[in-house]
Amino acid sequence: MEKLVSIIVPVYNVEKYLDRCVNSLINQTYSNIEIILVDDKTKDSSGAMCDLWAQERDNIQVVHKEKNEGLGYARNTGLEYAKGDYILFVDSDDYIENTLCEKAIKRLEESSSDICYFGHKKDINGKIVESDLSALKNEYEGEAIINDFLLNTLAQAECESGAPRIGMSAWRIMYRAEVIRNNNLKFYSERDYLNEDMFFRIHVVQCIKKVAVIHENLYYYCYNGASLTTSYRKDRFEASKRMYEKLVEETNVFDNKAIKHRCERAFMNNLMVCVRQEVTFKAREDVDCKGQLKKYCSDSLVQEVMHDYPINKMPIQPRLLYSAIKFKLVFLIELLVSLKG
Repeated sequence: MEKLVSIIVPVYNVEKYLDRCVNSLINQTYSNIEIILVDDKTKDSSGAMCDLWAQERDNIQVVHKEKNEGLGYARNTGLEYAKGDYILFVDSDDYIENTLCEKAIKRLEESSSDICYFGHKKDINGKIVESDLSALKNEYEGEAIINDFLLNTLAQAECESGAPRIGMSAWRIMYRAEVIRNNNLKFYSERDYLNEDMFFRIHVVQCIKKVAVIHENLYYYCYNGASLTTSYRKDRFEASKRMYEKLVEETNVFDNKAIKHRCERAFMNNLMVCVRQEVTFKAREDVDCKGQLKKYCSDSLVQEVMHDYPINKMPIQPRLLYSAIKFKLVFLIELLVSLKG
C-alpha cells in the first residue's frame, strides 16, 4: 500500500490564487495524498472556497481557525491533523509541479533519507525564473548536515553576494513525518521573529541523519503585492534584532565560529531589508528615512556586528554599503541603495 503524504496549506486572503494551488495538489502523479487546508481566519472568500473543495474531494480536509495567528501557527495547526507518513508544506498563493510528491518520495526511499530538498521557480507575474541548484550536493549526512547544509541555509559566506546557496523555506522540503512527530517540532511565529522557517530548519537538522537533494525546480514561488518583503513594516528593525538574538541562542549548541558569522550575515541581510524599506518608502508622510537610517547605524547591536564581521572579505558592493553603515554615513547609504534600485 502506498504511503500517505499530508500536504498542509495555510490559507489567508488568497481567493485569487487558491484554486491554482489546490489544482496543482489534486493533480499529483502520486495518488495517496491528503490535503489539509488551514483557514487562518481569512477575511475574503478563501474560507468558503476551501469548503467547496472539501465537498468535491474526499481527501481534502478544512480546518477553520477561530483567530488569525499567522503562517507559522497555521502550519502547526495543520500538523495536528496530519496523518501522513510524509509531510509537505505548500503556501496557498504558490503551486507545485504535478510530479513533486512522486519524485520526492522515490528519492527519500531510495536514499533512506529523513528529508528531501528540492528547488523552486519564481513566478513573477507569469515570468518564470529558475533557481540554480548546481552548488548543492546529492546528499548530506553526518557533520555535513550542520557544517554545510545548515551553514549555507543561514546565510552567505563572507566572500559571497546574492542569496544563500540553500533556501530556508519550509516548503522546499518533504519530511518524513516521524522526524516532526517524534521530536515534537513546531513553528515559531513570523510575527515575533520575521521568519518562522529558519528556526524550524535549525530544529529539523538536529534530528536527522541524512538529507537527499533533487536537482530539479519542482515548486513555484509566486510574487504578489501582499508579500511581507514588499510592504512597509514599522517594527521590522526590532523584529530583525529579536531574530538575530534568537538565532544566536539557538545555534550556540553547535559551538561553531563559521555558524556564528553566518548568523551575523543573516542579521546584516535583514538589516539591509530594513534600510531598503526606508529608502523605498521615503516619500510616505509617516516615514522618516534619514532618521531611521541614523537609528540603525547608531544601534549598539548593529555596531557590534559590524565590528565583528569580516566586512573586508565581502564583494565590493556589499562591502561599501556595510562600511557606510559601520561608519554611520547616512547620505552614502541612501545614495548606494537608491543607485542599486
